[in-house]
This record gives sequence, structure tokens and C-alpha cells, in this order.
Amino acid sequence: MKKPRNRLRLATRGRVATSPPLTYDWLAHDFAHAPGPLIEALRSSTPLPKHLRDVLIDLFERYRLVLKVKAKRVPSYRRLSDAEAKLEAAAEEMALRIRGPITREEMDNAVKVLEARAKREGRGRRSIVRMAAAQQLREEAKSRIAGAYGLTLKKFKNYLARKRGSSRR
Repeated sequence: MKKPRNRLRLATRGRVATSPPLTYDWLAHDFAHAPGPLIEALRSSTPLPKHLRDVLIDLFERYRLVLKVKAKRVPSYRRLSDAEAKLEAAAEEMALRIRGPITREEMDNAVKVLEARAKREGRGRRSIVRMAAAQQLREEAKSRIAGAYGLTLKKFKNYLARKRGSSRR
């Protein structure tokens, strides 16, 4: 079988180019046999220019996407169920808001918040345990995040504690 000609290499006169020039004829390149430049452009964090979108449209119109023999892959939209996706997103948000053990600063802020809340509600001054105040605010944050994602607090706590069976697989 004859090896396909790499038009990118021909366009750069034998030199291997890491990024193709802007004047390169993307539509003439045979991406079915040499998809390297397109894959590199897709994996980069920059948005795709219009000419690369045209290349993708052309490729999808001309070729079927077929798995290799014995290659079983789950599509990205089926890797997580809706419930698992919600749990994972809520856990990510939780990790952004609450990190590590409770610090003295967090305890002092929690006491101030609970004292202001008690004053607003018209309750008298009472002694507040600093650690308990911080734990209470963390629990309230968990319940707010779980509610925002439509999860029960128990299910969310089990997920965070790695006690949810389908999440451990």
C-alpha cells in the first residue's frame, strides 16, 4: 500500500512545521490520513478559526466515524449519568468554597455571622462555641449547594464521603 503524501510537509518544503502557516490550504490537506495538525488545533485552548471549522464540516460530511475493531468507547455524553454529573459539579463547587481544615480566621468569621444573625432575629446574646459555629456554617453551605443542584443533603454528604456506590466505580 502506497504511503499517503503529507501535504503539510510538502507545503513547508520538507521541514516539519509544528504549527501550519495561516496561508496553508487546509481544505486540500488529507486529514483522513494525517490528522496531526487538526488534532493539535483542537487540543489547544484557542478558539477554532473559521477555516478550521470549515475543515471539520467537510470531514464530517465526507467520512463516517467508525471505531476500530475491538475498541469499545463510551461516548463523552454517556460517561456520567445526570445524577452523577450533578453530584460531581456540586462537589467541585464545594471544593472551591471550602478547603482544608477549619482555621481560626474561619471560626472568628463564623462567630460574627452567627452573632449578627441572632441580633437580626431578635434573640438575646448567647455564648457561641467557635468550632461549632464554623461547622454549622459549613453544613449550611453544603445544604445550599445541594439545594442549588437539586440534590438531597444526605445523598450529597454520602458522595463527599465516598460512600455512594455508583460514584466509587
